[in-house]
Amino acid sequence: MHPLWSSVALANLFPSDDCVDELDSYMYQTVGHQIIDTYPQCMGLPLFRRRIRGTPRYKELKYIGTEGDEVEDLLILLSEVKRQIPDIGGVSSGAIASNYQRSRVENVCSRLGLVSLAFLWKQEQGLLLQEMVEKGIEAILVKVAAIGLDPKRHLGSDLATMQPHLLHLKELYGINVCGEGGEYETLTLDFPLFKNARIIIENFQIVLHSSDCIAPVGILHPSAFYLETKTGNLDPVIGDEKTPLNRSEMDWIIEVEGNDIPSDYKSDNWLEAFPVDLDAQCKWNLIVSKTTNEILSIGCWVQSTPKSMEGMDIHLALVLKSVQCRLKVDQLGWDDVLYIHLYLSDMNQFALANDTYLRYITEENCPHGVPSRSTIEIPLVEGDIGKAFIEVLAAKDKTKKVLHVQSISCWAPSCIGPYSQATLHRQILYMAGQLGLDPPTMLLVSGGAGVQMQQALINCEAVVKEFGCKLVSSLISLTVYCPAFLTSCERSEICNTLVKYMHKETTLGGDSSKITRNSESNRPPILFILAAMLPKGALVEVKPVVYVPLCEDDHDSDDKIIDDVKGVADADINEIEGFSYVQMTSSCCESFDVCGHLCAATLTLASDAVYKICTQTLHDVCTIQSSDNIEQNKSLTNIARFCMDVLHKRLQKACLFWEDVMSFRVYFVSNVVPFDKLKMAFTEASEIYGFSKEPALLKNDTTFGSPVTSFIPVLGVGGNAEITDVIACELFASRS
Repeated sequence: MHPLWSSVALANLFPSDDCVDELDSYMYQTVGHQIIDTYPQCMGLPLFRRRIRGTPRYKELKYIGTEGDEVEDLLILLSEVKRQIPDIGGVSSGAIASNYQRSRVENVCSRLGLVSLAFLWKQEQGLLLQEMVEKGIEAILVKVAAIGLDPKRHLGSDLATMQPHLLHLKELYGINVCGEGGEYETLTLDFPLFKNARIIIENFQIVLHSSDCIAPVGILHPSAFYLETKTGNLDPVIGDEKTPLNRSEMDWIIEVEGNDIPSDYKSDNWLEAFPVDLDAQCKWNLIVSKTTNEILSIGCWVQSTPKSMEGMDIHLALVLKSVQCRLKVDQLGWDDVLYIHLYLSDMNQFALANDTYLRYITEENCPHGVPSRSTIEIPLVEGDIGKAFIEVLAAKDKTKKVLHVQSISCWAPSCIGPYSQATLHRQILYMAGQLGLDPPTMLLVSGGAGVQMQQALINCEAVVKEFGCKLVSSLISLTVYCPAFLTSCERSEICNTLVKYMHKETTLGGDSSKITRNSESNRPPILFILAAMLPKGALVEVKPVVYVPLCEDDHDSDDKIIDDVKGVADADINEIEGFSYVQMTSSCCESFDVCGHLCAATLTLASDAVYKICTQTLHDVCTIQSSDNIEQNKSLTNIARFCMDVLHKRLQKACLFWEDVMSFRVYFVSNVVPFDKLKMAFTEASEIYGFSKEPALLKNDTTFGSPVTSFIPVLGVGGNAEITDVIACELFASRS
């Protein structure tokens, strides 16, 4: 057990018939269950046991509570443990590679308000086997069912003895050395937490289930065993040093009866009581766009509410409910959502906001998996965008694949809350924002901003690996969020860490994505955002978007080229009407293109670039901070036109159109650029490209046939860690 957790009880499920060794179960290994009664004496902990009454009924990977299923026995068992030990906080299991079993333990824990602990999850099995041997774990094989394993020779052998043979079988046949493919099962007779006694098996029988000449199947049935007291034990053991087990003397075994399924610990009455009447004196804004791929992009914020409804949680409930209503218009629900950007006005109220979020976006509402999410605090109130703002990306085809690991492990940070680590849709992997968290402790690593950045990238790498890719070689774009309190030196540490990581991974090679980049720098678009605060007070948060190819045969060479532009070339600018003589030395446009398939582009404008754009067509000095409204409007209109023109050229080079754009964000420094006038300027500029406005489908609903713009007020933005630019555009387009 990890040092942050301590064991307080044991829980076990076993066959309803004592004479049965093994059940036809997808969840539980029951061979050797006759010995489990000794564990309370060996460890000095109470044991809760329940006879398995259910059978495997719901066999899909993502489990939904089903009456009569064997998983419900685990729910009843752990519910009783929690009733008798109210302070219990988590459940530790030995899951290493089985998503089927892990997800079911997580389902039960979620329903009981417990944390799933799976510290062995995704650990390299060869190293894990070696560690078990080194730690003195005496576990014997009680079932074998694989080529190279003989019931008569190998049953009863311990892992230390079997280790060389198992490694040899891995080389020959690719078996799982820890038995994760069902090659073998084990029973522990001694390990460091057996502080009082060890188990000695005096006699056993071998029961042959299959005499197959290639992979015979057999189990070990223990018929005689006893406890051997350890020297210097702290807790008394029933009987003397070598006494057969007398079950009548056991007083630490609690057998759990009954079939009543406990109700979930969450209350459903909150929604009905919560004041989220959209028409009650509230002014809210909803913008919607659809792409040619039937991708729905929704942005929503509350502009004004009565004083009784000014809380951030109420604002969030309002926008979530309005988005939910808008999804229903297209016969969609939260299960169809791929990704959510959650912007808050006060990160100190994150727990309250997360609880509000959970009332709408739940496992029950998302049977195919909860969407991935990133969360930051930005100056929403200063930008007149309420106290909560969300962007939602949804798809109609129900083909998304969600990675949602709620268990705390050594693999990557768990997502215990209502969001997933990553969502894959049409070869695009949308990843949740990653912090520099140490996975097994879920605490931010110490050592400063650079160390947290390194850990965040390692966490991202672990997630991407689950989809058969590497982070750097498959990266489409990367957004780096930094809190405003960081010094310039700390931001430089973050940038330097990122550069070193990308260079190291590129040097190591192993480009699993099979994508080639035609730029020497080999760098995807990277955008740095200065936020007010990040979750958990983190010093950095990274949000990657990754390209995941289907397979080798699904691509031809024309679909593997990435244009990586380090600045807006003069040739590009010269082709843009009205900007023929601007030298954009401080503007930067970077893009990742897969021709005819996707384009991710960022455009950042520093103060001197804004000045040149504003003055070149007006032939006099105009600034975006001018007190002259007419002059200011003209300046912002020029900026909007320039941005739209540059991004239009990037789309053309990728053989895509504005109708393919899934998201288009304009980040602006809230104390420099006025939101309302910037919005008006981009609206006018977009008309050049024929953006059509369709009839509104809900009150305050603005629906566009072409992409609409999300305006995000920030404290700073830039293409590097200096974060000195005043405006940045971020565009993502895709066509299947």
